Amino acid sequence: MVIKQLEKYVKKGDRILDVGCGSGILSVVALKYGAEYALGTDLDPNAIIASEENSVQNNITKEQFEVIEGNIIDDKNIKDRCGYECYDIVCANILADVLEPLSVNIHEHMKHGAYFITSGIINTKEDYIVNAFK
Repeated sequence: MVIKQLEKYVKKGDRILDVGCGSGILSVVALKYGAEYALGTDLDPNAIIASEENSVQNNITKEQFEVIEGNIIDDKNIKDRCGYECYDIVCANILADVLEPLSVNIHEHMKHGAYFITSGIINTKEDYIVNAFK
């Protein structure tokens, strides 16, 4: 579902933040759709390895796609490394229990008018997450 939205919204030159990047596939796809740069974050060191491997397999350079291990929700160092007000699109294909605390400050990393694209929300938590982001 996130890939369908990336196809719709990514523009040439966009900067992407992929929170909970997992395998890095959303960043890779966004770059293939024309984004200039993507930054992935994840708590799992294996996700960092998988993301780097997937970027190599898809001819994505380290200048195009960077991945960092850490928690963007409450780690000031990670937040600073991500940068502020610099992303055209933020995507997060993660569980609702992570999206809710993310909703508090993810806007700090987004340019004015940026898109936030998410998935991973089960029906029973949809209203809860929508209200958190409002």
